[in-house]
Amino acid sequence: RRLDCGLDPVRALAPLQARMLAHAWPGNVRELENLSERIAVFLVQFDRLEDVPHDDLLQELPELTAPGAPDAPGAGRLSAARVNAALAAGQGNRLVAARQLGVSRSTLWRWMRDHGG
Repeated sequence: RRLDCGLDPVRALAPLQARMLAHAWPGNVRELENLSERIAVFLVQFDRLEDVPHDDLLQELPELTAPGAPDAPGAGRLSAARVNAALAAGQGNRLVAARQLGVSRSTLWRWMRDHGG
């Protein structure tokens, strides 16, 4: 609100939800405030959610892409059952499935490629 970002924060952060929930938050409230401000600064430049490049946003948030993050190499958090359920819920739409899983489309594509999907 302070930066006058017109995007719905719940929808804007949906692709990051799994990463944010999985993060240990060692800095507690100060780390959360810092991360929130960096996200807001990034999002304020967009008028529509469809225009937000979440992959670029993740590059601005290295703490959410560190080893152990939901789709970091070796994290193993994407199970076949979860991916199939997300794809079914999205009627095969990979963008919808990726958003539901909290990962980027490219991460979902790589997972599917590596696991024969």
